Amino acid sequence: MSNSTFWIVISVIGVATIIMRGSFILTADRFKLSDKFTDILKFIPASVLAALVAPAIFYHEGMVDALQGKERLLAGIIALLVAYKTRNIFFTILTGMGTLYLMQYLF
Repeated sequence: MSNSTFWIVISVIGVATIIMRGSFILTADRFKLSDKFTDILKFIPASVLAALVAPAIFYHEGMVDALQGKERLLAGIIALLVAYKTRNIFFTILTGMGTLYLMQYLF
């Protein structure tokens, strides 16, 4: 792929993304979402975070075995407890990453 083709593709994808997201932002006031649907939408960030983190904890070096990556499992459990107690996603991520790096450094 040539350099100009690459930048044309990136530009088209960027413009398409802006149009799709902008259309929802511009038309959001025209639609009224039900209360149940807005309650469901509140769970999306937590489920996305869990979907991103769970494979990193349980899928270790090509096999599903939580006991081989003990430091990952421990960091996940500590992050889960911090999330439960503080309900702060930034502090949870910071604590989980800090625990993981500390455990990898020690072991």
